[in-house]
Amino acid sequence: MHEIYLGRQPIYDQHLEGFAYEWLYRPNGLRNEAGDLDHNHATAQVVLNAFLGFGLDELVGDKRAFINLPRDFIAG
Repeated sequence: MHEIYLGRQPIYDQHLEGFAYEWLYRPNGLRNEAGDLDHNHATAQVVLNAFLGFGLDELVGDKRAFINLPRDFIAG
């Protein structure tokens, strides 16, 4: 079985209530860091793992989701 890791950083509003989550690439569940990586590959993995591996409801519920996208990822 292939393990999937995805970081989820909460984003709070001005009242310190949970507003959204930022999804983060995590290639290894034992370390909470992305390390040296290809940003386009990391973005693709976040999107694939979030939607296919987990699903929006499980990851964010009724909150919003944010993903950092490198410029060349969007333009390509």
